[in-house]
Amino acid sequence: MTTNNEDKLKQNESGGLTIDATNAENHCTILAIAPSPHDQDVIWVSTDDGQLHITQDGGENWQSIGSRLPGVPKEAWIPQIELSKINKGEAFVVVNNYRKNDWSAYLYHTTNFGQSFTRIVNDNKVKDFVCSIVQDPIEENLLFLGTDGGLYFSIDKGGNWIKWGEDLPNVQVRDMKIQEDFHDLVLGTFGRSFWVLDDIRPLRQLAKDGKGMLKNELVLFDPPTGYKVNTRSYQGIRFYAQGTFVGDNKARGAQIRYWLKPEKKDESKPAEVKPAKKRKKEADNPPIEMEEPKEEGKKGTHFYVMDMKGDTVRHLEPELKEGLNSFRWNLDAKGVKSPARSDWYNGKEPGNGPLAPGRYKLVLEKDEWRDTSFIDVKFDPRIDRDEAKVKDGIANVTDFNEWIEKCTEAWDQLSKAKKKLGTAEKILNAQEDSIAKEMVTEVKDLHTELDSLMELFMMPEGVKGIQRNPNNLTGKMWGARGYFRGNGGLYSKNGEIAINSFKAKARETIDACNAFFEGPWQQFDAKFNELTLDILGEYEPVKIE
Repeated sequence: MTTNNEDKLKQNESGGLTIDATNAENHCTILAIAPSPHDQDVIWVSTDDGQLHITQDGGENWQSIGSRLPGVPKEAWIPQIELSKINKGEAFVVVNNYRKNDWSAYLYHTTNFGQSFTRIVNDNKVKDFVCSIVQDPIEENLLFLGTDGGLYFSIDKGGNWIKWGEDLPNVQVRDMKIQEDFHDLVLGTFGRSFWVLDDIRPLRQLAKDGKGMLKNELVLFDPPTGYKVNTRSYQGIRFYAQGTFVGDNKARGAQIRYWLKPEKKDESKPAEVKPAKKRKKEADNPPIEMEEPKEEGKKGTHFYVMDMKGDTVRHLEPELKEGLNSFRWNLDAKGVKSPARSDWYNGKEPGNGPLAPGRYKLVLEKDEWRDTSFIDVKFDPRIDRDEAKVKDGIANVTDFNEWIEKCTEAWDQLSKAKKKLGTAEKILNAQEDSIAKEMVTEVKDLHTELDSLMELFMMPEGVKGIQRNPNNLTGKMWGARGYFRGNGGLYSKNGEIAINSFKAKARETIDACNAFFEGPWQQFDAKFNELTLDILGEYEPVKIE
């Protein structure tokens, strides 16, 4: 299989300046053995001294084909052979020769078991020497190339190469594999780390449809299955700082990938508004009669999640970026707002609503353009959960959210009353009537009562430092919610105790708010409405002699 050059087989005598006791400088060595995924009798072998062989009879006979690689340097390393899982006689052969100060890029392609090769990577296409190659097992035109300076990909089987973006540093990519269950590209780098390109199916679609797909204004790609994953802290250090290494985990929820055509900035011509188009979906998507939430002429960006009945269960307004990008949906339905001093929802629909596993339709809109897709939502496959427990969990979350909604309604009444009382105080201070002046004292008393009621919900404003009160309403609410969050709505006996404690506190707080509005507030309101108020005043014209 190798040249077996004895002049290069003296590691025991000298590995250079010193004897090589590590065997790291072995030469005339087989580097890659590639059995065919189609025929067990076909095996490819390459070496570190430029040899490339193939057998098609299970090793009885070997054919040397290294000399058929056009322009290959003599005795260059051939570290990897990638055999196609789609076509029987197709192979990609990686060559590099940087150990001899040759930094050129070499990659060879054959479709006839090595009877002839074509060089599909050179210095005009790629600026770094090649280390690894992988072909997509589904779409044969999609190739990924690992180099000394990062990752490249091709959507036309090596005709053109595009370097991956800024999220991957210019690190040497020594090997790559495609995780076929989840359609991920996994890179092993010389930085001794793994890097995962999550879900390559948009690139697969691009390779299948060609660059013509990029002419579409908006494309919503079919997302991977969304898993409602259970997470928990591992045993050991909690605040690890520099004490241990933790890699980046995949973000929770579903990754929604899309293509938004970059806008051509040509001010000499008026923008042409084209009618909305729909991209044809795969035939296995079931036909569903749905009333999609589209209003003619509506501007902005909208993302809708619809169940199979056609009801919209979630509405987001993501900020879309031009090109191939993504945003995340947290696999939740429309939820409820919680008590808060400021509107941190900014008028948008809150999440945290329970979502049952199943199939959902996705609708993405950008101004006049729209595209649709489907997603399957499943619970964590590592945890057994029967249908009855799923229903129980959804019922638990729904019930809990209804309590949050009532608490928020009571809080909003207090906030509204606080603002109105401030307005009433300004009006009373502007009056000359002594009765109105006396009511200012009642206003201050009402302010005090409102503040006391609001402190039943949460800590007062202006508190210095980090202070928490687990016994106020929001403290009990978030504490109880933590018992079933991420567990499909199911909770333990301790969780049941915490939830019942929250409900008791909620009932007590809401009853106190109702008593205030039915008593002191109503009495003040009646008295205030009986006053003859001079709000605008009367003004006589100024006379000039």
